[in-house]
Amino acid sequence: MANIVVDTIIKVVGADIRNYIEGKVQWQEGNKPKLQERGGVYGIAIKLATSEAEEFFLQHKDEKKDLNFYDWIPLGEKGLENYYPLYWGKDINLGFRLFEHMKSSKSTASVQLDQRTDLIGRDIIYGAVFCSKNAENEKLLRQKYPDIFKTKKLKME
Repeated sequence: MANIVVDTIIKVVGADIRNYIEGKVQWQEGNKPKLQERGGVYGIAIKLATSEAEEFFLQHKDEKKDLNFYDWIPLGEKGLENYYPLYWGKDINLGFRLFEHMKSSKSTASVQLDQRTDLIGRDIIYGAVFCSKNAENEKLLRQKYPDIFKTKKLKME
């Protein structure tokens, strides 16, 4: 059974969802083969009590200064506890970028969950779905359910 992140992606992405990867090999200049469009979208969400959501938002919205708390809506039904989107992303090799967000890197931008020690022990879930038009669908997810984390590289010491 899918979690609320996957259910939300399916609701937003709709007809672009794919259960498989298929396509046609395209030939580029110099007779180099290239795979046709592939990949998908993913999300990371945190479970918060309604009473703690606004304080959490204010402490963690990163550089998304234009986003206000009332636009940061939970995924699914409202209740005493809800899952709120931390980050939406796209990935050509579905799963790889999601893995990269779990650690810090000086060369690759990520949300660096390993550096966010205040999240240790929190109920954080993720989901990923194959789809076509992954860049468009990532934007659509952010429009309908704004996220609060931005990617960054680990600062050099």
